[in-house]
Amino acid sequence: MLIKVLLTIVGLLFLIVLESFFNTLFSFSIIVMALLFLIDKIDWRRWVIIAALSTVLIDILLLRPMGVTMLVLAIISLLLYILFLIVPKKEVILSYIPYLFAIWLYYILLDLSVPYLQDGVWGTISWESIFVDMVISIISTVIIFLINLLVSNFRSKEDLRL
Repeated sequence: MLIKVLLTIVGLLFLIVLESFFNTLFSFSIIVMALLFLIDKIDWRRWVIIAALSTVLIDILLLRPMGVTMLVLAIISLLLYILFLIVPKKEVILSYIPYLFAIWLYYILLDLSVPYLQDGVWGTISWESIFVDMVISIISTVIIFLINLLVSNFRSKEDLRL
């Protein structure tokens, strides 16, 4: 039990460091990818605790209004579950469309809600920001696909399957 708690804390701190690095350098969120990857892999109670701690720490680290990342993550998680009712999860490339849409919506909602919660004025969205958010979402979805592929083949006794 104690080992799991320590591993969770160390993993969370490592994730925060990676989030800061990738958000500053490439402007995309590792936390969202990790939490969307873990949404079906671990128990929902543990996922909620990890999501709450990591999003609050990210808000503090990136100087966002407290809770905005948690709110946006809750919205996209709900949307992801609704989309998985329509598009089944079958470990094929088309089953990652809900991830793409959820991550894209995450970036758009952050662009809109952070200025609103800081200054009381909705953020502006241009075609350029929508395109950039879509490219970042595609990259994030490909990374989630590759991580799922790696994890599914990690303990497999068969050859590599795509």
